[in-house]
Amino acid sequence: MTTLRRLLTGTLAAMLIIGILIGLPVILVEVGGNPLPDQLPSLPDVGRALSSPDDGTLAVAAIILVGWMAWLILAGSILIEAASQLRGITTPALPGLRLPQLAARSLVTAALLLFAASHQQIQHPSEPAAPLVATAGYSHGYALDLSGIHFTPIGRSQPYRLPRCQKRANPMVQE
Repeated sequence: MTTLRRLLTGTLAAMLIIGILIGLPVILVEVGGNPLPDQLPSLPDVGRALSSPDDGTLAVAAIILVGWMAWLILAGSILIEAASQLRGITTPALPGLRLPQLAARSLVTAALLLFAASHQQIQHPSEPAAPLVATAGYSHGYALDLSGIHFTPIGRSQPYRLPRCQKRANPMVQE
């Protein structure tokens, strides 16, 4: 992933998280008001509201209630995912919330990519390239000879030498 693409993806994800956590409740309050009533309705008031002809207010109230529930689930998933990733632990799988958790994981991961670049990942053109490091496990009787192959990186006049395999005696292998 290129640096520009990573920055754009992270910025858009961070803006979307802020939009979900802050913007969505503002819109829901403006459209439908506070979801928490000042006082609980009495049983006759609930019966009257459900038995009277609906002029659309009950449907709007139900839609707004569903919106608040969806916001609560998304906000909870985002906050749990962010806390888990910042602490470096796996996110607990909440039953019935697989899709919101997957969406939250994608958003939080993309937003955290903004802060993932370390100083070691950034190399200025004037600095020399990092040295080549060869590692090997069990060699099966082969050793790396670093005098074999040459290549010249961009911006350098002297070529590097790459390894070439040669057979050597291995005391662990009987021939």
